[in-house]
Amino acid sequence: MKNRLLKYLPWLTLVFLSFIISSCIPSLFQFENLPAYFLPNLPPIDTDADALVKKYGWDENYVTRWPNGIVEVFDMSGYPYIQEILNIWNEVIGGPTSFYLSLNPLSPIIITVDYSLNLFQNCGYAEVYIGNDSMIYGATIFILPDINLCPTYATLLHEFGHVVGFGGHTNDGCVMDPINLGNTHLSESVLSMVHRLYQLPIGSYLP
Repeated sequence: MKNRLLKYLPWLTLVFLSFIISSCIPSLFQFENLPAYFLPNLPPIDTDADALVKKYGWDENYVTRWPNGIVEVFDMSGYPYIQEILNIWNEVIGGPTSFYLSLNPLSPIIITVDYSLNLFQNCGYAEVYIGNDSMIYGATIFILPDINLCPTYATLLHEFGHVVGFGGHTNDGCVMDPINLGNTHLSESVLSMVHRLYQLPIGSYLP
């Protein structure tokens, strides 16, 4: 009797395994029943805002911005309202990335002065450093600290817009126009573009 059972054991094992597999496979493919934390956390599609990111971003093909988290800013200009300016952009971004003044001279963002700008009749400019992975990893803002020639607040608000990720210029009478005589207005295009920029993953393709 024992030998007869051993004879049929492989077949019984195969039948048992077939039953287990046939019971489990259907459940593996019921994706619609997956809990929310299994689904990718992607923002809803916003065609108009995505078009603004493509038009005004540093790269027309890929989302280029700072990583999520706190980014430190070291000021060498002594201008007293820089954190107020940073807060404006922090509010526009809306959460994932925030910029704050720091006493660390090795901060990724440096604000300094450049008196030679007067020779070019320019109040300021920004150098933004972008990696091959489309991540902004550093920036330097240069300003001409002459309040008789340059509107410092508007200049810093404009240049920091470039640092945040607004690579282009508008032509709608707002702070991101190429020539700024003191305007601090952020147009709807600027607000929508920057907010959307920080909803999208770094390096994602812009169709």
